Amino acid sequence: MKQRIISLLQLLLGAAILVVIFVRLHRSGDMGNLLEALRQAADNWLLLCGAVAGFGFSLLAVSIRWKLILDAQNFTLTFRRVLNLFFIGHFFNAFILGATGGDLVKAVYVCADAEQRRTEAVSTIFIDRLIGLVTLFMLVAVLTLVRLPFFLAQPQTRITLIFNLAITLCTILVLVVAFRQNVFDEWKFFRKLKERTKLGDIIGRVYTAFHVCLSHRGLLTRTFVLSLLNHIGFVVSAYFIGLALELSLTFIDYLTVIPIIAVVAALPLTPSGIGTRETVTLFLFGAMNVPEASAVTHALLTYAVVILWSLIGGLVYIRTAFRGRESVQHAH
Repeated sequence: MKQRIISLLQLLLGAAILVVIFVRLHRSGDMGNLLEALRQAADNWLLLCGAVAGFGFSLLAVSIRWKLILDAQNFTLTFRRVLNLFFIGHFFNAFILGATGGDLVKAVYVCADAEQRRTEAVSTIFIDRLIGLVTLFMLVAVLTLVRLPFFLAQPQTRITLIFNLAITLCTILVLVVAFRQNVFDEWKFFRKLKERTKLGDIIGRVYTAFHVCLSHRGLLTRTFVLSLLNHIGFVVSAYFIGLALELSLTFIDYLTVIPIIAVVAALPLTPSGIGTRETVTLFLFGAMNVPEASAVTHALLTYAVVILWSLIGGLVYIRTAFRGRESVQHAH
């Protein structure tokens, strides 16, 4: 019940943010410009197809990454099964349970396939998410250094610089903890948690599973490369949307701001980053002299691409559920 209330409040927050944005556009007389931008993008539908393909490539890279992590833990799921579960999780992320709810759904399916090693199965999802986030944070940190003059140029970008520095510090902390294999022995809090509570034991098994992945030669490098391809695929998708809207931005501009937008959208403030994505897009695109109507349109089209691929995940879920029901009927 509590979780439902929180989810409802998050949805209301996201909707309220969108209302404020559209009211602002209406009062400034930019709603017509937004509709015109949508028509312009529709005329450039081939470029929008490129955006869809770019995001599809991004999802494929993440699916392969999860498969590698499962293999490292000696799970025998086929790539087709992994791909199906990933798309089912993507569907639930977008429509039902929020930014991490899809992970819970994937966990249920994976546990059903590996009943004797449920903790390790769930840990692969956690490890996959962690590697993706750490890579994203590292990308933001590197881009902050490379584009430092851009971030120092204006008040809003200087605020973003502070946010990026906070992300960099968090990344360093996570890496220090992650690569210390004896953290449960050296840190008294973790040692007692592991010895005295079931939760601590589960955390310890997840931590051990993470280091099993690290011990596999080349796995960390491959998952890191796939994570980079994932994020670059998302930037390519945003770049094609910008081309469809005929924005005067370079690929480097998108590479600079899109990862930051992705970080903010991933924060569990609203379902699937609704409202927060549009707000930070307005904020950062405005620093690059993009009109507000075009910035909002870009954010909406980005979310539309996400939704499209989520609908594909919904079809996979329906097919999987239907086949499961058929199997039960045949068994009886």
